[in-house]
Amino acid sequence: MIKSIEISKAMSLCINNGVRIYPVISMGKYVKIEVNNNGRKHTYPEEFHRAKDINNSIIEKYKYYSNKILKQIS
Repeated sequence: MIKSIEISKAMSLCINNGVRIYPVISMGKYVKIEVNNNGRKHTYPEEFHRAKDINNSIIEKYKYYSNKILKQIS
């Protein structure tokens, strides 16, 4: 379960800990989400076309990774 955390705080926490999440071109006009976690890259298999879906997926992943970081810190 993803804790409710403001996206700006989640992004800041992730970026300060070496986690970057961004869209990459998949096939023509489709996009996949890639996570660079301190040099280890993981591309999620889901493909997106609409900007709203891309943004929602990135937000969801930033919140997921920020919660993971918070668990490691505490």
